[in-house]
Amino acid sequence: QGFGAPVSEWFQGELGRRAQRQIKESALAERRLIDYEEVDRMWEAHRRGPVNWAFHLWNLYNVSAWYDYWVAGRSNL
Repeated sequence: QGFGAPVSEWFQGELGRRAQRQIKESALAERRLIDYEEVDRMWEAHRRGPVNWAFHLWNLYNVSAWYDYWVAGRSNL
């Protein structure tokens, strides 16, 4: 049986700051396919509450890490 991870709470602290930084510094960001000012607004709204952007931010975090590793060849994740 699976269980939910408390990503919303994790993103309130250091993991959230690290994930936000990694998203903004990823090779994917260099392609300018995403409005990163809007992503920053999502982070701020998530931290301020009560809106919960954890699902969306988690997906951005993962696709950025995936792109860095598999497409851009960055192995220092």
